[in-house]
This record gives sequence, C-alpha cells and structure tokens, in this order.
Amino acid sequence: MTLHEALARRVAEARYPGAAALFWTGSLARGTGTRSSDIDLVVVFDRLDHAWRESFLEEGRLFEVFVHDLDSLGLFFEKDATRGLPVLMDMVTRSVVLRAGPVADAARSLAERRLAEGPRPWSAAELERSRFIAGDLLEDLRGATDPDEIRIIGALLYPHALDHLRRSRGLWSGRGKHALRLLREEESEIGPALITAFEALFARAEPGAVVETVDRIYAPCGGPLVEWRNDAPPHRASLHARGRPRRAAPFTSR
Repeated sequence: MTLHEALARRVAEARYPGAAALFWTGSLARGTGTRSSDIDLVVVFDRLDHAWRESFLEEGRLFEVFVHDLDSLGLFFEKDATRGLPVLMDMVTRSVVLRAGPVADAARSLAERRLAEGPRPWSAAELERSRFIAGDLLEDLRGATDPDEIRIIGALLYPHALDHLRRSRGLWSGRGKHALRLLREEESEIGPALITAFEALFARAEPGAVVETVDRIYAPCGGPLVEWRNDAPPHRASLHARGRPRRAAPFTSR
C-alpha cells in the first residue's frame, strides 16, 4: 500500500464511517499524479436525500470528494452522457476500491454499463451547430494577426474540435488531461497532428497547421459552416406568464 493510498483510506474511513462503498480515484490512484495532485474520492451511501461534492485539506493534501447513493449516481451518469464527458463514470471504473461490498459492485457495474452504451448521440441540429462554431472560429483565426488574439481563438477552438472529432462518431469526449490522453491513445490517425498543430499555435502563434487539421476533422460531416440559422423557442407564452413588460414610450424630440 502506498502512502497516498493509506492517507486516502484513513481519511475516507474517518470522515464517512457510514458509507457503503469507498473509491479512491484520480491521477494518484492511477500512479500518474504529481506533487500537487489532489486525492479524489467517490463515496456511496445506501440512501441520501441529495448528492454533494466537497473539497477540504487533510494532512497537507487537498481532497476532492463526490458523495452519492446509487440513484444519484445513475442520474449524474446520464448528465455526463448528455455532455459526452464521462467524468464520474471514469472515476468509478478507474479506481481503487477502499470499501468493497454489494454497493461498490453495483456502482462499478452501473458505471461500466453506461460507459459501454456511449454518449447520447448528437442530433442533426447539434452537428450543424458544431460545424458553424468551427467555421466561425476558423474565420476569426484566418483573419487574426495579433499573436495573443491567435492564441485566445486557438484556446476556444481546441476543445471544440476534440468534441466534434469524438461526438460526431458517437464516442466519449474529454477535457483537460483526459483530452490529451484520448488524442494520444485513441486517435492515432489525427491525434498527433492535432497536438503538434496546436503546439505551433500556442508557442509561435502559427495557425496554419491548426486550420488545415481542423478542416480535416470536419470534412467527413461536410466541413465547417459559415452560413447557419438557429431559431429561438417561441417567447409569447413566457411573456404572458411573467406579465408582459411595459413598452417604452415612443421617442419624440419635443
């Protein structure tokens, strides 16, 4: 048992004595953490009125804790599936079990099953919206000359391009370190090119390779869009429900 696991176990058992299942997860549990990495826990009770998340310092180490019962886990898994980001599912499946039992088995089984089903598929409208956002950002990037502006546009485009690369094919996406892991481990065809392209953009404000690589990502769906329409929902009913606002008096110069 490592020092980090011993600390995670000691704190988890002391703070959550009534928990039915305890999972130690995150980069330290996977052996890839750094000196500044926090200790992540997923705590599952038999029954709760509501889930919660809390952060605290214990023995000089930051803890991030996600507290649930099986019902709330299922609800949060579905929220993750809608966003295409399996954050909590990954935390449960890629973990060290600190307190085993039927609830721990059920939680892990639920997470594995929902992961295998994949994210909620994008609708045609969502796909079109993704193409338009890329087109809009690429137009800005092509016209930008200020290095800082180029980097800011690139920071907006990077996660969006990854989302499209993954979600347009019905795959889970990621954020932060997980996004980089996806590009390196699961996107061998275009992942290295995308990483290298954005390295050039952020280091030297050179956007050419990013424009070319992002165009490749969007090509199977028809490419980025510059023409698009998005209709807002009807607003008359909500105006009447809230009480119609008074109209401003017409302008007059007298």
